[in-house]
Amino acid sequence: MTEHGYTYDLVVLVADKNMEQSVSGLLARTSSIGISEIKAEIITNPQKDSGCRVRPESFLRYYQNSAQYALVLFDYEGCGDSVNCAEMLETQVENILTKNGWPNRCGAVVINPELEQWVWTTSEEIPGILGQQRSYSEMLTHLQDSGFTFNADGKPNRPKEAVELLLKQARIPRSSSIYGKLAAKVSLKYCTDRAFTKFTSLLQYWFPIA
Repeated sequence: MTEHGYTYDLVVLVADKNMEQSVSGLLARTSSIGISEIKAEIITNPQKDSGCRVRPESFLRYYQNSAQYALVLFDYEGCGDSVNCAEMLETQVENILTKNGWPNRCGAVVINPELEQWVWTTSEEIPGILGQQRSYSEMLTHLQDSGFTFNADGKPNRPKEAVELLLKQARIPRSSSIYGKLAAKVSLKYCTDRAFTKFTSLLQYWFPIA
């Protein structure tokens, strides 16, 4: 039981196991994120990204009286709406939750294009986790030589495919545990992605360090 009488401080609805492992790893790093210790429940949506966008309230209804805050996290790519921008989709989901029992205690984060966007920071822990014997900059050069293009922030335009290629070349099976390792070890100060910034800002607002 939390100090406010809830069983959980936070319930997080995510689109898949990779996201579940990532959020779990991040929430364990309270000092790095700048939040107090919390008790959280993470649930995956069997309808994945589109389910998180369209019917988040149906999966979170059980937690209305047991969790203080609710957070919905999913990828822009694969959510089924390519007309509205990620920020608009976040507002839509937050409005749905507000109307369905979560007023002033909910948030939504839509990652554009997908979770792997958070992998690509300049942290030097990343190559080793992905099985590379290169530095981070050498790894990017290798990806460029392999045909990948990059956005203005220096991240691969196809972040998921870039991760998958490196794992395949290193003969490391794709596994959700890899995302947990990345979330647990990679330095967070280098991640400037908009969605990641909103994710940490919400947590800092809800759970400030005493």
